[in-house]
Amino acid sequence: MKPPSTYFRKKHSRFRQGLLAGGLLLQLLLPDFGFALDPARGVLQYNCQTWGRQNGLPANGINAIAQTDDGYIWLGASRGLIRFDGINFTLVGMAQTRGLRTTTTEILSLAPSAGGGLWFGIKSSAYGHYDGEGKWSLAKESGNRTDWDVPCVMKSKDGRLWIGGQMASVRSLDGQLQRLFPDASPPTYVHCYLEDSRGRIWAGTGAGLYYLDQGKWVKFSEGTFDSATIFALAEDKNGQLWVGTDIGLTCYDSHGERKDIKYRSEEHTSELQSLTNL
Repeated sequence: MKPPSTYFRKKHSRFRQGLLAGGLLLQLLLPDFGFALDPARGVLQYNCQTWGRQNGLPANGINAIAQTDDGYIWLGASRGLIRFDGINFTLVGMAQTRGLRTTTTEILSLAPSAGGGLWFGIKSSAYGHYDGEGKWSLAKESGNRTDWDVPCVMKSKDGRLWIGGQMASVRSLDGQLQRLFPDASPPTYVHCYLEDSRGRIWAGTGAGLYYLDQGKWVKFSEGTFDSATIFALAEDKNGQLWVGTDIGLTCYDSHGERKDIKYRSEEHTSELQSLTNL
């Protein structure tokens, strides 16, 4: 696969402002593009496009979205990897090379790597890497199980790979894998990671929020999330921490103090709800 041409990049810059994969705003999912949303406008006032099987999307169930350095948008789906060049979708699938066959083709999570490649988390088959040009490698670390779900993968600024699921681990630059919670306390299942602006690594689990401090995991806001499952973490430009759980959304300011969230008007809430039904 050759890198996108200059013509493609110009075309791609126009398309990446649209609505990708069944009604999710690309600007919201990929904030590093730098497109700002006007808070005075409703979501449905923006130019949107929806893709499904009827107009070229090879799978309706999209679990993850990422953009690699070469400009391509990649989707993690039930049928494996899908590449989007701004105009067409290409089903790349999953590794079928002998010895690398997985028990499933469903990709749950994505994280870009250097040179246009991708790290991906798989359902019931650990994690792997695709270089973007046909070369696959799947986790085969000696002595470690490779049959667990990996709902999140994250590449930190220092180059290490953070792998979620019940065998939550961190992979060093030389390929060594280290379990994060080897004694199962705190809980091992990690649903999401975040590296904040201060370089701290956060882990959202099924029984609490943790951050790494001088090599040790510290539980944040003792008791607040004990009965919640944390599925999403984000930091905004003001250093505020946003925590998405199965029981609601919580925000903490840059000093770790909980904030009251002012919800949108009924009109905006109705618009957002309509997107979830697309």
